[in-house]
Amino acid sequence: MKEAIRKYLDGQSIAAISRETGDAESASHRRKPEFVRTEDGEVDREKLERGQLPYLTDVQFRIYALAAVVLAVSLSSLAACTSRISETLDPKNTFVNNNQMITPVPGVDDLEKLVREMGIAPDDTVVKTLLGKPRNELIENLSLLEAKRTDDKFITLNIAYLFCLVNHEYVDNRRIIVDELHSSTPTLPEDAIAMVGSLIKRGDTDLLLAVFVVSENSDGAVSEEISAIYIESAASQGEAFVKNLISANSTARVDVINRLAKDSSADEKTLIRNSMMELRSNPQFERTVKTILSRIESGTGN
Repeated sequence: MKEAIRKYLDGQSIAAISRETGDAESASHRRKPEFVRTEDGEVDREKLERGQLPYLTDVQFRIYALAAVVLAVSLSSLAACTSRISETLDPKNTFVNNNQMITPVPGVDDLEKLVREMGIAPDDTVVKTLLGKPRNELIENLSLLEAKRTDDKFITLNIAYLFCLVNHEYVDNRRIIVDELHSSTPTLPEDAIAMVGSLIKRGDTDLLLAVFVVSENSDGAVSEEISAIYIESAASQGEAFVKNLISANSTARVDVINRLAKDSSADEKTLIRNSMMELRSNPQFERTVKTILSRIESGTGN
């Protein structure tokens, strides 16, 4: 650009300059151009002042060039973004993407099959699968199934347990399970006690009181499950276990402590002993803890 300016100035003949200015004097008497220095070199002051130099400075050129590049990139990005938005809004593409991202809850009929097959154990495959579904949709479909099978105690009990696991109307659904356990003619006592044991292990230790009520008169598989609940809770939830035991009547307390002494293995007794020793210094628990330790050491009940 600098060279172009110089050629522009040098290429102007004296006669041409004379014609531009209308000066009739001879070339030898013409005005000698006065040059001034700018950031782009020397230029004729008069032409510079009249704005007759047909060029942009380097700075101006760089600014305009950069603006052109930015504009081109912006337009290109806008076109690409518009294309992606169009693809996303395409109903066919939305349907495919939804199928890839979301695993829907089974319909009521298929859900019923799963509810009948489910177990109570925390690692049960069916339970883990159902708990992995969207919570609100699972609750909605389980509610539809519950309404459809109001006369089916097995379905009602299993749904109540699933509702407890997802913390949906927990108190009401826990009551359904406890009522089955306390029923004078229970239909599913083994399922009910297994569900109660699972919820206790999950932290609902207040349910121990519900177990104490049926403990003394239980037998068979239910009795074995009750002993397992006591041993697990005494070993891993010592403080809550002893608090609830203190709240029970004397008959229930004797039965519970006898079960700990008679039904626990040597390893389980060690775990219970360690758990109780942590509570021994608490005056509130001292007497009960001392009794538990004494009985498990002897390995017998009263």
